[in-house]
Amino acid sequence: MIQGIKLPKTSCYLGQQKLKKADIQMEFDQEMIEEYKKCRDDIVYFCKNYIKIVHVDRGLIPFGMWDFQADLVNHLNDNRFSSVLCSRQVGKSITTVAYILHFILFNDYKRVGIIANKGASARKVLAKLKLAFENLPHWLQQGVVEWNKGSIELDNGCIVEASSTSGDAARGDSLSLLFIDEAAFIDSNLWEEFYNSTYPTVSSGLETKIIMVSTANGMNHYYKIIEDARKGRSDYAYFEVKWDAVPTRTEEWKRETIANTSEEQFSQEHENTFLGGSKTLISNTALMSISYDDPAIQLENNKLFVFEKPIKNHVYVLSADVAEGIGLDAQAFNVIDITEYPFKQVCSFRDNKTTYLKYPLLIEKYGKAYNNAYVLVESNDVGKEVLTTLNYELEYENIVTLKTNKEKYQLGIRTTKATKASGCSNLKDLIEKNQLIVRDFRTLQELSGFVESGHSYEADDGYTDDLVMSLVNFSYFTGRELFEDISNHNIGKKMFAGNVVDNEENMLPLPVITDGTEDFTNRYPY
Repeated sequence: MIQGIKLPKTSCYLGQQKLKKADIQMEFDQEMIEEYKKCRDDIVYFCKNYIKIVHVDRGLIPFGMWDFQADLVNHLNDNRFSSVLCSRQVGKSITTVAYILHFILFNDYKRVGIIANKGASARKVLAKLKLAFENLPHWLQQGVVEWNKGSIELDNGCIVEASSTSGDAARGDSLSLLFIDEAAFIDSNLWEEFYNSTYPTVSSGLETKIIMVSTANGMNHYYKIIEDARKGRSDYAYFEVKWDAVPTRTEEWKRETIANTSEEQFSQEHENTFLGGSKTLISNTALMSISYDDPAIQLENNKLFVFEKPIKNHVYVLSADVAEGIGLDAQAFNVIDITEYPFKQVCSFRDNKTTYLKYPLLIEKYGKAYNNAYVLVESNDVGKEVLTTLNYELEYENIVTLKTNKEKYQLGIRTTKATKASGCSNLKDLIEKNQLIVRDFRTLQELSGFVESGHSYEADDGYTDDLVMSLVNFSYFTGRELFEDISNHNIGKKMFAGNVVDNEENMLPLPVITDGTEDFTNRYPY
């Protein structure tokens, strides 16, 4: 290791002794030239000999690196897209910082984005990078052009910027490297917009990189990224670090940690298990056993996922949850094949921008596509308007009606404490006894956050439950006498018999709403 000589203050950036100013020429002897080449060509050698970190007990010390950290920087160096799952407090951030530092020192004109769920978290990562840079010998440094709290620029044209997660993060920037720290802790409701806006800025190149690093945090978007990488279903290369990779962590340390926390917390934070909460409707064992599929087709601006096209003579139920469609709760429906056990989820739709005026047209379109599926619609609030349009304007035939306590029939299903309790109980049995196959990751994600709340269940903070409530209503329906009729291929004419609670006099038809781009006479939209 060569430290070199200190520069005069006039050659330092803004008089800071640890930083070399831009455009400063340094004379290299042969030993420095050889050492520079060795650092450039061997990232592990560079990290072990020239990077310094702050240790919680010992202060500023050489990085040194454990074996798994050396393996990790080599993995990042060798792969264009990396998804890394790590136990807590194993030095994952500083190891990635070491890779980024090497990247900007030995390349020209590279733009690096550091993203985290909060701006402060991203700036902390940048601060570690700056600390490591400041403690390099001047002959290894590039000259500093800008040195700010949220960004740095070097005279080789490399720029590093830190920002929080948002739909606009890194939008429009031509990034050479995107580092997403603690990716599992980015709000799932923001992830899709964020990732869709940032991924194109990186994927447009041929050698550009994306690095995601995180501990586990429930069965959210990062769970899918990790599972897809594990199974070779994406371009991401998978790397995992468990607690026992750290040489100082023994079985005694494990026992002590569990005693001070819990088995569940240790499993998620140190053994990289993507557990749902302890109070989920569906057991963690059952959730972990669900193997989601990639949709065969995506329609309706990628909001509708088709896992299986309609099969002649099969019987389907389309169960629809209804919202106002103003950007809050989402319209959501599931199409379930009930021809035989186990039932199968074959199609799902979720979108919080589809209005309740357009929603009946989608239900009709895909209900007809799936062999005139029996359509079960939630009748609460604006659900009545959806049912009115389906029944009177679109004249959809197979709308499910259910008997009320007053021995009358009601269009759709009105969600009450009683129907929800029964539906939740039936859904739990169907999934845990493998009688309902869930194939949509969005649904699995919602199930993992569908937790006990008082005497009922609802979406946990950061989750939604629109697709789950569609399944809850479907599961309630499976316990009705009518379901037995239609699942045995009975036409079920009594669905349309008796007194309908909302009769014609009380149900004012809405006008048919169409944007002119959809042909709803086509019963098979594929």
